[in-house]
Amino acid sequence: MQLTREFFSARNNVEKELPPLADQHRAFNLAMKVLVMVGCRIDNQGGGILEFGTDPCIWRSDQSPLDFTATVFPVREHPSLNDENQASPDIKAELSAVRLKQIAGLKFEGTAELREHLKLDQKTGVVNIYHFTSVMKEHLRASIDPIACPSSPEALISRRLALETLDSLQLLFPLDPDSQALLRSFVSKESFDPDCLRFGSASYRRIDENNIPYQYWGSRLMDLFDEIENPKPRGFVQTWLDQKSKARHIMLATLAGLFIAILLGFLGLIVAIVQTWISYQAWKHPVSQ
Repeated sequence: MQLTREFFSARNNVEKELPPLADQHRAFNLAMKVLVMVGCRIDNQGGGILEFGTDPCIWRSDQSPLDFTATVFPVREHPSLNDENQASPDIKAELSAVRLKQIAGLKFEGTAELREHLKLDQKTGVVNIYHFTSVMKEHLRASIDPIACPSSPEALISRRLALETLDSLQLLFPLDPDSQALLRSFVSKESFDPDCLRFGSASYRRIDENNIPYQYWGSRLMDLFDEIENPKPRGFVQTWLDQKSKARHIMLATLAGLFIAILLGFLGLIVAIVQTWISYQAWKHPVSQ
């Protein structure tokens, strides 16, 4: 609210009539959404909540922009993904969108909300992908040299968060033909940012920023890996089958066998009846020699 008051108070000297307070807050909400890719609103602001598609984050009056982004993007580090042993490379190699689609049956949708990146809807099996890589790269280029750019936007979007976001996309869509074909289909059919297809990082990555650990998206990446290791059933039939324990599966197989036995017995009874009827007819109407 302080930023809103300061900005529109300065305009009060130029304009005789200021916009309504709700419009002032809405303007700053949109400005912050452009800067940090997150829908936000102040305390007790009722209007404009649905226009972002998701429930906006509340920006408290006592929070600075840096405090706000720190609250929106908490650290979600996962030890299994960042361990420097043989397990971590294997996990990262398995985490491709193609495998998630083929094995786990997951779907992917683009989102303009950075905080929704890699978020999996357990019910529908849809993974949100923040795909505006050009925005992330511009943030990184603006802050690549802190001496030359002391007023860089690093205070709003940390370099680590931006780099993790870009690296996670390269993790999901590596350079193999199938992954790139899937990514191109998202660009052409789902309106993903075409910049997703550009993998070069020399223009925005510092020398000491190679192989950074996943501190923000690590937990969500491991959630996706768990879908490969233990695919969860989705849909009525899969859910119904999954609810059956091994004992119930055995009982189901037993009941199926019993049904088949009854069916075969019934068919055998029909055959016996037909044979009896034929014998009766042959006895009743003998063929004369």
